[in-house]
Amino acid sequence: MNYIIATLLLLLCSTTTLENAHGLSLQVPTAAGTSGREQALRDKAGQVWKAVAMAAPKERNDEILKATTGKIPSDLKGTYYVNGLASCQVFDRLVHPFEAHGFFKAITFPGNDNEEQDETTIRLKAKYVETPVYQLETRFKRPLFRGAMSSIADTSSFMGAILNALSPTQRETANLAVRPWANKLLVTADNCPFFRVDEDSLETLGVESFNGALAGQKMLAHTRVDPKRQRLITSSLEYDVFNQATIIRFSEFDQEGNLVSKTEHTQSPACVYHDWMITDNYYIVPSAAAVFDLSKLPDLLSGRCTATDIFAIDENAPASVLLIPRDPSKEVIEASMGDGRHGVVFHMGPCHEEEDGTVVLYPMVFQRYQFGGEMGFLLKEQKFDPIPWSVSNGGPLLEEWKVGMGSATNGKASMTSKLIHDVPSDMPTFHPNREGLSCRYMYSLCGIREEGWFPFNSIAKHDLETGSIQVWPPAASAAVQNGESWDGGTSVWSEPLFVPKSSPASEDDGYLLSTCHDSDGQTSLHIFDSRRFDLGPVAEISLGELWGWNIHSSFAPSD
Repeated sequence: MNYIIATLLLLLCSTTTLENAHGLSLQVPTAAGTSGREQALRDKAGQVWKAVAMAAPKERNDEILKATTGKIPSDLKGTYYVNGLASCQVFDRLVHPFEAHGFFKAITFPGNDNEEQDETTIRLKAKYVETPVYQLETRFKRPLFRGAMSSIADTSSFMGAILNALSPTQRETANLAVRPWANKLLVTADNCPFFRVDEDSLETLGVESFNGALAGQKMLAHTRVDPKRQRLITSSLEYDVFNQATIIRFSEFDQEGNLVSKTEHTQSPACVYHDWMITDNYYIVPSAAAVFDLSKLPDLLSGRCTATDIFAIDENAPASVLLIPRDPSKEVIEASMGDGRHGVVFHMGPCHEEEDGTVVLYPMVFQRYQFGGEMGFLLKEQKFDPIPWSVSNGGPLLEEWKVGMGSATNGKASMTSKLIHDVPSDMPTFHPNREGLSCRYMYSLCGIREEGWFPFNSIAKHDLETGSIQVWPPAASAAVQNGESWDGGTSVWSEPLFVPKSSPASEDDGYLLSTCHDSDGQTSLHIFDSRRFDLGPVAEISLGELWGWNIHSSFAPSD
């Protein structure tokens, strides 16, 4: 039905001029109290992010690439799958980055068992995720789906509001993450069904519901693999606006894609989350309490505001975590920060249960957070200005949270926190075979700036045992370790994915893969020996033109 409505909009759009968003200037007057240098750094960060967010890459078909510097490790074998943004410029309109179309990449490392051959190569494929939203908007060359955070026209104009009101609030673009499972390759996003793409051609095959097990559910982008039970675990959310509640669902699938377990929990007051973790016994959900403002519902229905304008995170609520048992017969535990401190979590590092039952987790914590302006997206102005947004939320900082399960009573438990360091860090990865287990090492993006932290301009290796951090590139490291001045650079880095060696000598014995998006017009793949991360990449491979930002990734090893 949404697609029929979107098509009918063309009858109105064909006779109505939508607000033009070309020439998106990021120059803003110097704010009172802001020095010339601070304003220059703000402008630079904005221009860097604008270039990446609005990049319009071309599809690639099985290109063979060589290292431009260093040497590709011969024992790195498999396919590096990366999902991310196509351009945030959808014809004459700027859309929220979370609602840009998907641009999916497969980078295959064949390895090199031939000792006489000096050079290892890789193969690159890249293709747009052709959801129905993509197909319709590409065919008619205009945005048709406003989604939850965007609009297809000016919300303040009479005709623009009408067009928005008639456009669907679902914008399913499958642009955030990827998971290979049961001989299927899934591309995912929040509030969106899973889509399946062909492993060879990367052609979009359609919605994947695992034989109807996930039919009708609005999935979350993140999935988890339980290495012990060899199960894929998914999560979905459904908001009950009028009852101020959230319905949370988890499903577990075996290696053949058969549903083996499902759990449902209704949380009231409502909560919102994006990432989550598992242990042997629990689904770990960082639940940010949310409040729906029904007085704004008429504005949403009439096209004068976005869906994110009608709900907000409750800033008076303490940071909390839901521990939902994987055994549905057991009680859900809600753990809140003992000192009442507020905090919002969107990405989490490893979680595990200790012998005494204490649950330990490593979240990236925002001091405060409100929806709608992520990554500096300004809907009404149709531009990006990331530094003020990143200053406003305090930045994601790595903490250690502990939930004392022994003291849990009546479904409630207390939680303590400890700051690991004050370097803004997010989008963590760790050893894929240690889901639900204790980990010493974790890897993440970092934002090293004199003001704010976004866009991410560096990557890091964290030692969770000692609390130490190593940062790359060198200018970012010098800023962190020695307090040296740095203008933030011209690049945006993507999630660093850890790929263990086939026979690792230690937990961090493997490779770290990350793409670097240089706003000057190039994208490159950097490969690090994770044990010697501080020495820099062992190989760099030019991937050609500038791509939109890569978000989440996965690696499928080959024999």
